[in-house]
Amino acid sequence: MRTALAALVALALGLGAGWLMWGQGDERQRFSLRADLPSVPAEPARIEVITLTISDGTVSTHFHTGPTVNLVLGGRAEISERGRSTVYGPGEVFWEPARRVHTLRVLDELELYVFRVLPRGEPATVQVER
Repeated sequence: MRTALAALVALALGLGAGWLMWGQGDERQRFSLRADLPSVPAEPARIEVITLTISDGTVSTHFHTGPTVNLVLGGRAEISERGRSTVYGPGEVFWEPARRVHTLRVLDELELYVFRVLPRGEPATVQVER
């Protein structure tokens, strides 16, 4: 099951990278991500691939019920967890392991390409009060 999910992750990210390169004329960037998936949900799982736009100034402390890979298409965001903060911008990728609480602060309107492997029947994101 984990091998099949890893293959689906690679396929979805490859399709996303192809979509990003399509129509860009002669300028093309290669996108590659390799990661172990230690927190893949047990069967059954739901795959979610979406584009998401989040308004600047948004602050959200939350966790995801399954592993989540984000490719920043536009804007900038700061992700804070475990006492560290990192700012991500266009073309950068960040990984959110399942059930790890983190805070998202959108610095400039954020557009993401998001790939998630979720336990079926559970929400993708759970807000946490701080």
